[in-house]
Amino acid sequence: MKDLIHRREKIIFTAIEVINEMGVQSLSTKMIAQKQDIAESTIFKHFENKLTLLIAVLDFYAQYDDDIIKSIEMKKLEGLEAINFFMESFIKYYENYPEITAITQGLDDMRFTENLSEKVIEISNKRYYCMVNLVEQAQKNGELSQSFSSESYADLIMGGVNGIIRRWRMESYAFSLLERFRRGLAIVIGEEKEKLD
Repeated sequence: MKDLIHRREKIIFTAIEVINEMGVQSLSTKMIAQKQDIAESTIFKHFENKLTLLIAVLDFYAQYDDDIIKSIEMKKLEGLEAINFFMESFIKYYENYPEITAITQGLDDMRFTENLSEKVIEISNKRYYCMVNLVEQAQKNGELSQSFSSESYADLIMGGVNGIIRRWRMESYAFSLLERFRRGLAIVIGEEKEKLD
């Protein structure tokens, strides 16, 4: 049984690797089989088809979101501290596993893949509305101005990070993702602190 689970995970990791190298649209079970030096039929023992494999990839991708949200709750983090923890957890993960950012960047493409749209929207909304809630806490705590909506802050933070990730990938991971994020967030928070003081 352990070997079956191990093989299934290896197939998911290889799928992520292929998406990273070639894009979502180029993913094929044949390519995965070649990369793992296994028969394509071995993949179908674990996944009914390419769609069920992509669903497993998305489940794997979203699992980390759940872990971060649980950690925030367990640590009883709030406001800016929670926002920093939320985003830095993702960014540190991405720096240690750059290939996974191909999924972050590929979500929009997957949204147009038949039978994946609902899952992609669910993952995106969970992450986004978690950030909206954290921003609302920061506003209630007086750490961020209430002159802007929590959605506007979430758009700025999440959109900024996605832009940084895109640039990081285009520059072959040549700069510190974490440092670039911290500088960007400091600008947003620094300007807000000036308004609040």
